[in-house]
Amino acid sequence: MVIGYGFADTHINDHIREGAAAGMKLFVIDPNGVDAIDTLRPRGIYNFGSSLQGSFIGASRRDLLTTLTRDMVERAKVMRFFS
Repeated sequence: MVIGYGFADTHINDHIREGAAAGMKLFVIDPNGVDAIDTLRPRGIYNFGSSLQGSFIGASRRDLLTTLTRDMVERAKVMRFFS
């Protein structure tokens, strides 16, 4: 589960890419949802998102506090990740 990470650190992205190649699944909690990876394009990092294709099992654009306290639909999405 990725919460609020901007995918800007190449050394961390390398580990995420390796995990995805090995079958790791990702759930992203970010105001941009899965589109958070698209914020890398202006920085010249184009192939990272494509290397994660098929690895995403969900995303939430809601902030974590709302998700955990008031938004039952988003909380259910997050909890499915742990099932």
